Amino acid sequence: MADHVAAHLKTDDLGTTFAQPDGLRAHRGVVDIIESEGLLANVRKLSQQIRATCVVGPVVDIQGAGFLTGLRTRRPAKDVQRELLERDILTGTSADPNVVRILAPYVLEDAHVLQLRDALASLPA
Repeated sequence: MADHVAAHLKTDDLGTTFAQPDGLRAHRGVVDIIESEGLLANVRKLSQQIRATCVVGPVVDIQGAGFLTGLRTRRPAKDVQRELLERDILTGTSADPNVVRILAPYVLEDAHVLQLRDALASLPA
């Protein structure tokens, strides 16, 4: 922080989790892991794979960015979500009744995308 800004701050002016020394160390550790394990490259690669392969079955379009993805469906999203859960795929819904949300972890693997694609392909359109 710049000295001219810091001079005007008092104790407790900044009270966020990551503004504390331990929080900053934890934050740095998380960023180090993301970088060292190539997790953002994994997100880029697999989110493109999802977009390229998962417009099947009830899915008519894909929206969002990275792993914050919405599958736009012909049928009600809650029905598709339930059917995916029966196939061991955890998803969410949104305020839009025809969007199934995917909030995948950074450690998603190719096999998971294939599992999603195959499950969607097996569902009624």
